[in-house]
Amino acid sequence: MTNLIERLSAKRNEDGFTLVELLVVIVILGILAAIVVFAVGGITDKGSSSANSTDQSVLSTAEEAYFANQTTGIYAAEGALVTSKYLRSVSTKNSICLATADSKSYVIVSQGGTCPAGYDWNGVTAGAGTEDN
Repeated sequence: MTNLIERLSAKRNEDGFTLVELLVVIVILGILAAIVVFAVGGITDKGSSSANSTDQSVLSTAEEAYFANQTTGIYAAEGALVTSKYLRSVSTKNSICLATADSKSYVIVSQGGTCPAGYDWNGVTAGAGTEDN
């Protein structure tokens, strides 16, 4: 009889976790993972917005530099800015719309957006310039 009691005592003293303890830990880890997923999603949105704003600034600076260095007094389409080496490549986030009458002004719109009335993707090749953005 004492041998049986010793065996039962030995089983009770074994180290390990109960099923309830394991389930509690898994639930806590799931809650923490959900919090991290939502926190990272907000960071991605802020990064995209910041990249878009920076891209608009780069396009505007390139247009102004092109205008200041040209004797024609007009703004240029993005392709001309790349060819003239004011930009490394055409933007994937924004586009430049030039005034259709004389390329005197430009507006920067989001990629896939439409140019406002009086503006076109290519503009024309005459006139003097002012900025409208």
